[in-house]
Amino acid sequence: MVWMPESIKQAFHLFDAPGHGSDICDGDDSHRAGSPDGFKIQDQMKEFSDRGIEFTVIKVNNRCEKMIRVMESCYNINGRKLNITDLSDACAKKSSADITKDFVAATSFIMSRAVGNAFGATSGGKTAQKSEPLWDPKKFVHGQYLSQT
Repeated sequence: MVWMPESIKQAFHLFDAPGHGSDICDGDDSHRAGSPDGFKIQDQMKEFSDRGIEFTVIKVNNRCEKMIRVMESCYNINGRKLNITDLSDACAKKSSADITKDFVAATSFIMSRAVGNAFGATSGGKTAQKSEPLWDPKKFVHGQYLSQT
C-alpha cells in the first residue's frame, strides 16, 4: 500500500488457522514447503516493521501459536512490538455478540492510542487514551456499521 506521510499506519490480521509451511504450521498442511504463491510471512512482517506500520494480530483459537511467534520475531527486529489480541477463550465460551463487543473494544483502544500518538493528544503529559470503544458494537450488525439515521 502507498501511505501518506501523515497517515496513521495500522494493520489488523484476524487468524483462525496458520499459513502454509512447516516453519509456521505444526498441523496438517497441504503445502508444507510454504505458500504456493511464494510469499513468506517472515518477509512481510519485516516489511511492516521497516515501514513503521503498527500491526495487530487477532487470534480466535490456539492453532496459530507457532506462526505468531515467527511473526513476532520478524516484526520486533526494529524495536517494534507486535500487538496480540487473544479472543480464543472468548470464541470458545461466548456468544458471537459478546465476541463482537470484545473485538470492538480491543481494536478501538488500539486505534485510539494510535490516533493520540500521531496527533500528540495529551492529558497531563501523557498520551490521552479512551477507555470506551470508538464506535458502538450494538450498531455493528452482520459486518456493517449501522448509521444513526
